[in-house]
Formats: sequence, C-alpha cells, structure tokens
Amino acid sequence: MTILFNLNPLLVLVSIPLIFALLILLLKHRYILFISQLFTLLLTAYIWHSFSAINNNSNIISFPWISDFNINFSLTLDNLSLCMISLTTIVTFFSSIFLINEKNHHQNFKTIKNPHIYIMLLLLCQSSLYLTFLASDIFLFYFSWEITLLPIIFLLLIWGGEKRTQTALKLFLYTLCGSLCMLFALIFILVSYYKTTHTISFDYLTIKDFLSNTSLSTSSTNTYFWCFLAITFSFLIKIPAVPFHGWQADSYEQLPIHGSIYLSALLAKMGTYGLLRYSANLFKSENNYNNYNYEIFIIIGIISIIYGGIVALKQTDIKKFIAYSSISHSGFIIVGVFSLSNIATTGAIYQMFNHAIYALTMFLIAYHFIIHFHSSNTSNFPDGLASKVPIFSIIFFITMLSSLAIPGTNNFVGEFMILLGTSSKSFYFCALAASGVIVSAIYSLNFYKNLMFASNTNSTTSASTHTIKDLTALQAIFFTVIILLIILIGVFPNNFLYKFNV
Repeated sequence: MTILFNLNPLLVLVSIPLIFALLILLLKHRYILFISQLFTLLLTAYIWHSFSAINNNSNIISFPWISDFNINFSLTLDNLSLCMISLTTIVTFFSSIFLINEKNHHQNFKTIKNPHIYIMLLLLCQSSLYLTFLASDIFLFYFSWEITLLPIIFLLLIWGGEKRTQTALKLFLYTLCGSLCMLFALIFILVSYYKTTHTISFDYLTIKDFLSNTSLSTSSTNTYFWCFLAITFSFLIKIPAVPFHGWQADSYEQLPIHGSIYLSALLAKMGTYGLLRYSANLFKSENNYNNYNYEIFIIIGIISIIYGGIVALKQTDIKKFIAYSSISHSGFIIVGVFSLSNIATTGAIYQMFNHAIYALTMFLIAYHFIIHFHSSNTSNFPDGLASKVPIFSIIFFITMLSSLAIPGTNNFVGEFMILLGTSSKSFYFCALAASGVIVSAIYSLNFYKNLMFASNTNSTTSASTHTIKDLTALQAIFFTVIILLIILIGVFPNNFLYKFNV
C-alpha cells in the first residue's frame, strides 16, 4: 500500500479498477471485487485527508498522450472532483459489498450468467467515472464521458429485463444526441482558439481563459451562446432534466440493480458535474449571467422539481418512483448551479453527494423487495409489510425522511443552502423551488404509507403467497452504516462542507 501512495494517487485511483477488471477475467473469483473496492476506499480516504486546494503537486498529473495534437493525459483534483471521486468510491463500495453477499437471487454472483463479465463491466465503469471527474484535458474528458456509458449499455443488453433492447436503443439515442451536440460545440471552440492563437490546446484552463477574454464582444457572444447551449443541453440529458427525461424511467426499470445504482447515483452526476465544470464555469465571465440567460435553466430546474415530484406521487413501481423522485432532487441541483452564488453552488455540490447516497439506499431497498416478490411493482406486494419487517421498515422510513429533507438528514443541508443562495438572486425563484419541499413530503410519505401500511387489494395471488423476511444481522449492519452516513452528513455538515467549498 505504501508503494501505491508513493505513486501519484490520482493515477493509481484510475488504474485500480482496470487492473482488477483484468484479474477478475483471469481468476474469476468474486472476492477480487471486494479487494478492489477496499483498495479504492483506502486510497480515496488518503486523497480526502491529504487534499489541499493550494500548492499540492499530488493534485495534478499530466503527461503527453497524443503529442501531434497537443493532447495530454491530464488529471487535476479540486473541490468539485474530490466530491465526485468520493461519492463514486462510496457508492461502488457499498453496492459491491451488497453484490458479494447476496446469495438467493438470480442476480447473485454465483448464479448470474457470466458473473466475471458482469463485475468486469462494473469495474470498467468505475474507472471511467474516475477519469471523467478528474480529467483536465478536454479531449480526455470527452473520451471518458463516452466510454463510461458502454458498460451500462452492455449490462442492460445482457442482463436487463424483457424490454432491454428497446430501452437500450432509447438510452443510446438520447445520449448520442447529447454527445453530438457537445462534440460539435467543443470542436467549434477549439477551432476558434486555433484560428486566434495559431496553436492547438485542449487544456481546460487555457480554453477557459480564452473564452473569458473573447466572449464579451457582441458577435462572439451570440456564437459562443450556441456552444454554451449545446453543451448544457447534453448535460441536461444525462441528469436528466425535464423535458429530456424520456430515457430514464425505463432504463432504471430494465437494468439489473447494480446497473440502476450506477446510472442513477453516478452517471447522472456526470451531467450535474458537467453543468458546474463547463456550463457555469468554462463560459463564466463578468457579464455572462445576462448574456446567457441563466434564468431559463433555473426555470428548467424548478419545473423538474415539481414535475418529478407530481409524477412520483402516481408511481406504483418502486424503480420508477426512484427515477421520478431523482428528477425532482436533481432539479434542486440545477437551480443551485445556475443561481451562480457561492453558497448555492456549494449546496449543489453537497446535494450531488447526498442524492447519490439516497439513490444507493433506495435501489438496495428496492432489491430487497424484488428478491422476495420477483417484481418491482408494488401492486404485487402483500399488505401490512411494516409489521412483517420492522427493522427494514425503519431503514426505509429514515431514507424517506432524508428524501423530504427533514432537519438532521443530509438532504436538508444541501437544499437549504441552494434555496438560501437562490434567494439572493430572486425571491420568486426561491419560493417556487421551495414548493418542491412540500411536493417531496407528499410523494415520499404517501409512497411509504401505501407500500408499508395500506391494504393492497390488487395484490396477485402468486405474489401474496410469497413471504418476506426481515433483514439478517449482516444486512442490518450494512444498512445501518448507510443510515449513519445520512445522519452524520446532516448533523455535522461542516466536516464535509469544508472540502466542498467553492
């Protein structure tokens, strides 16, 4: 381990999942996954502890990659990327432990078809996520952005549900549309830089300086506005925000549970990361708030908050409930990003972290139902579940309290900071976004009540014959650790926020 830390920790972090993906193919043993996640957890803890935003050479690594075009393999760690790699490590660690310990379902490591390929794809996705969040070369960012989706597509096509082919096609087409918009916009910007300076550069900071110095003239503002719009459009698809959410619910429903976790908790955060890193930062200059009409995107965020909550209220499928509640939660992040105040931006980063924990917990809760009732549709569940699984119902209830941002839970801090920062820009936007808190309380508590307490007259005979067991001691400990994390983040936010301040 000492040898690893003597190397550049960022490069090692990206490499570990790749190395263990190869090992899992060769040795085909499930505990290789645990070892890989243990290494990444320890290394991320080391990076977190040693991180300094000022004069730390371990925060940067760069070496030539495609020299003819001045493309470098450049990784940089700042407050935002620290948040992203931390949530990636936490989500992948807990979902992997859950995968290893499940023994009674067809998605179990021992019985799933080609399990070593299944885990290899998860590890490849993890590595590409680290690369996306750390890349400071624009070509490297776009490259890792694209390859991150490939493992999810294969998980969907090979281990997905009955409608996996149609769903994979829909997911591919949506993301392809967004990716092409981003590609054309980046090419235009890079070509403009070349025509102006007669040099080639893909360095993020260099291009940012170029845009800040040239985007204030009237003619160039109109041109770069369309680039800004195209790039932002691609990120809104990835999150997704309303009205670009058509791919989401079906993908969550059809993917195997670990694919759903990665897509919701991690890949969706690539979109919000992109908004912060590129839309609100790469194009940022003194007058761009008015030039780029950021208020339009605040409105999109508010619509997502309210629309996602209203649709979630009507859901009977637990995976689709997670999908639409995630749209509502992500709406707060969009509002925070485009409020362009430091406190709202920090709150948005914090909320990205919080939603990843929420999505992880909710999908693992959904998995517990699926392995007993062989369905994610709550109409197939028997009534009176709270009395049959008291420990599980408590875990579920605390997660719902986190969803509706009760003080003392993680979501409260993030949403409060976003609303506070937004109020400095517009009281009306703040009031509209705050209405989402009421909507969240309604759909969260209503879903919990209907699932755990209500009499289900529509439950099918076959489903009613299944019995559900409460959490085992090991499962209870596992969920308790996640719940403690939710509470600790909510009660002691400063222990986390000081790393995320922007």
